[in-house]
Amino acid sequence: MSKYTKAQLPKCKGPGACPIGGNHDGNGDERMLGCAICRNIKENARAF
Repeated sequence: MSKYTKAQLPKCKGPGACPIGGNHDGNGDERMLGCAICRNIKENARAF
C-alpha cells in the first residue's frame, strides 16, 4: 500500500533513458520488472 495515488508515483523516463534499459509499464502497474527497480537502481547497485 502507498499513501500516494498512481498519478503521484515517480515516472520512468522511458526506454531510451531507463537505467535498466527497460520497456516496461510504469509504477502502479504490477509486473515482475518495473519502474521500482529504475528508481532504486543507484541505491542497490554495488561496484564489484
